[in-house]
Amino acid sequence: MKYTTQFECMDKDCNTVVLGTHRQDGIICPRCNGPVLPKPFEQHKKIGRAVYRCLCCDHQDEVQVTKDEYSEVKVCPKCNGAFVDLWKIAKYKKKMNYKVNFNEPVKVQLTEAGIYILKQRHEELKRKIGRPNLEPVDIKIDDEGYSSFQLWSLMNVFGNHMSLGCVPPFKSDIIICNGELTND
Repeated sequence: MKYTTQFECMDKDCNTVVLGTHRQDGIICPRCNGPVLPKPFEQHKKIGRAVYRCLCCDHQDEVQVTKDEYSEVKVCPKCNGAFVDLWKIAKYKKKMNYKVNFNEPVKVQLTEAGIYILKQRHEELKRKIGRPNLEPVDIKIDDEGYSSFQLWSLMNVFGNHMSLGCVPPFKSDIIICNGELTND
């Protein structure tokens, strides 16, 4: 069937296009029931959507692209870094191995569950040493939302609270501060 007419919804938020073989009166938008404007049929290129993430600044956005315009890598609109299609990002991320000492500092972004665990441990300590008037726990969080721990301490404090299906005490990304890059 060859289309000769298209009817475009006049509501800019709806933007629906209805295709037809001839001009008809009394057509309304099937989505919003608003008025439509008849126009000559235009062959549109198929538009798809791709989600891109920047490898530098982690900016993520959904981008409309045609098949002709699609590229696995684009320029990030925020930092001019590599803006990579999420379906293809694995081949652009370089995996690195680090040698880490248990005494090295690591940074994590605590969740509400993690903050609750730290406060409960502090209350338990106050009870054990018999000092109920001890100052409340001061959880230090930097400007980017990270708290620092020595690796062994992070494991000691939160290890019992980590299992499949648990409410995680911190987000899954861990920053290793002084790790030594290996050649493996």
